[in-house]
Amino acid sequence: MISIKHKAEVKKHSKEFIIVLVQTGITMIGTLVLLKILSNTLSREEFGTYSLILSIMAFIMIFPYKGIDQSIARYVSINRNDGTFSEFYSNYILLFLLTSLTYLLFFILLNVLNVSLGVFTEYLWTMFAFLITEVGRLTLRIIVKADRKRVEILVSNIIEFGLKISLVVLLSGH
Repeated sequence: MISIKHKAEVKKHSKEFIIVLVQTGITMIGTLVLLKILSNTLSREEFGTYSLILSIMAFIMIFPYKGIDQSIARYVSINRNDGTFSEFYSNYILLFLLTSLTYLLFFILLNVLNVSLGVFTEYLWTMFAFLITEVGRLTLRIIVKADRKRVEILVSNIIEFGLKISLVVLLSGH
């Protein structure tokens, strides 16, 4: 016989599954729409540069951030209820500042050494700003995911892709 508690758990997990499924769908559709708009708006060379910059940025983000996301998720899930969760946000801000400083020093070093980056030289500080916002966004998303706040993640996905698509349309003049 299935207990009432078990039925409630199944219902809760089914609701969470549907929310995660919608989140994934929004991410996939948002990415597809964004790429379609960009491919129609940008010239072949500009789209190639955009794609290459995103690839380089993804590669750069791996190094100082590898494994930290798992640590954050574990810390959130273990210490959520023991009264030290507010300390976590102080540590998160410190981690974010240290990561930002590491990237800043890396970009300053590239600039000071006059490293020839070809077409990327003009995008150097834009790439830095993108890195910093992505590190912050991804870390906050990890915290919210670890806290199992599915609806908040869904809303943030909708806002994120809405803003990205709006910005591209606005900047492209269409």
